[in-house]
Amino acid sequence: MKILTAPAVPGGRCSSAVFRDLPSMLLKAWGAGSRYDTDMGLSSILLVLSFGLLLHVSGGSGAPPEPAAVELDIFSGRPNPTWKLSGEETSRFLGLLRELPSTEPGWFDAGLGYRGFAVSFQDAQGRETRVQIFKGIVKRSVGEFTEYFVDKDRKLERWVLKTGDSRLSPELYEMAAKELM
Repeated sequence: MKILTAPAVPGGRCSSAVFRDLPSMLLKAWGAGSRYDTDMGLSSILLVLSFGLLLHVSGGSGAPPEPAAVELDIFSGRPNPTWKLSGEETSRFLGLLRELPSTEPGWFDAGLGYRGFAVSFQDAQGRETRVQIFKGIVKRSVGEFTEYFVDKDRKLERWVLKTGDSRLSPELYEMAAKELM
């Protein structure tokens, strides 16, 4: 009997790649064109699908997330403004992040001035996670693991800025908002 394992996904979320690649994973596990024990085969399929769906829906543990810290990356030579997201805002942020399609690595060096946002939090497994958002590219880092996403129309970036509306000075908010036009 072969054991089928799904790849570990930092942050506790099951990437759509696991579901997209499930048929090929199953073929590799049982060997394309070979016979397999139907009782064990059906059990394995149901187990993989159930586990993947649970991770995908719950975001990992199902527990409410800890508040995330946001940094507006805008200054050089002095501290950037920061604020905390509420638990509800953090849940919304993670939901928006889960909706983003993955992409190839993007470039994040922007020079001086507005350089987007950095959102930091602990994932469902307690690992420090940092999400950088800038000009339609999102970089998510968990330890040594890094993945990139496309933020089409900068929806996530605009949403994070809106959370700073009452937490930033009007001048800083307008400065960042102009960069998103």
